[in-house]
Amino acid sequence: MSLLIAGVVVYGFSHTTGPHLIHAKYRRPILVWVHALLFFGWIVFYILQSALVRIRKIRLHRTLGWAGAVLGVSMVAVGYPVALVMARFDAIHFHATNKDAFLIVQFFDLFAFAVALGLAILWKKKSRTPPPVEADRDLRTY
Repeated sequence: MSLLIAGVVVYGFSHTTGPHLIHAKYRRPILVWVHALLFFGWIVFYILQSALVRIRKIRLHRTLGWAGAVLGVSMVAVGYPVALVMARFDAIHFHATNKDAFLIVQFFDLFAFAVALGLAILWKKKSRTPPPVEADRDLRTY
């Protein structure tokens, strides 16, 4: 499932990354490149974490979870400024109007991600008990 999601993300961004970021007419702010690297790292991290659970390396999965928490917090911290910078960039270079109205969607997406991330960090501390024997047996059948 993680590979499918990664494939959809890569396919979706493949239509815009080349012409609008790499070969753009106007050079994008460096913060957009930081944003792109962080979010690409998140997809790679998601695949890695899924694979670790699949091969039953739960201890390593949990240890790397803290790196994921740092990565996730970094994504939120960079996401808001990128939204503002790009709204201004579009207004200046492309004379885009009403870009500020769309910011609420980006801000809500970041807020929803931040809430989910925060809950995952809180619940991480509570999930130290091993799974029940039945659940352990069911995982091996997949």
